[in-house]
Amino acid sequence: MTRHAEQAGLTQPDRVGALETLNDDEMKKLAAFARIRSAGSTIDADDLLQGAYLRWLQSDVAIEGPQQTFNFLVGAINSQRSNAFRREKTVKSKLGERKSALDPAKEEALYESAAQRPSQDDSMFLQQLFDLLADDPDIQLLLMCLGQQATKTETMEELGWDAKKYEAVRKRKVRRIAKLTSDGVI
Repeated sequence: MTRHAEQAGLTQPDRVGALETLNDDEMKKLAAFARIRSAGSTIDADDLLQGAYLRWLQSDVAIEGPQQTFNFLVGAINSQRSNAFRREKTVKSKLGERKSALDPAKEEALYESAAQRPSQDDSMFLQQLFDLLADDPDIQLLLMCLGQQATKTETMEELGWDAKKYEAVRKRKVRRIAKLTSDGVI
């Protein structure tokens, strides 16, 4: 929480309480709005919605009522989408446009290809990641399967996940590892 919010006497439970004042219709509208705004962007709807909640919880904006909270969340969803497009445009301008994407069959073959025999360093790195990501059991399950050199199909079958959940957890794992790497933790 920011210093300004603390000075105003607002606590995180106050912000959570403000979210809980949103009725079911407003929550459904937010979820639908996030789905609509995620179309064509690199961020999926759940990430947009969760990001909006996080922004609300970390915000200095005064808590006025359910409508203002709803409006803040809508604005946060729009802001995240805009930032994603701006980031994509910047990457294209600096690195150029990707010439061609892998077709789905080749991408699946990439996932299905067997990894080389893991080294002791790989096992230690995997254990370190497992410990650092203890707050996300789905990522830990994925790491265990990767440690056993399970393919994407085997992992999905073992964990009872569909392709959408597998991809969501995999993306979350990649983002978390990138963050840990940029922070110098690993």
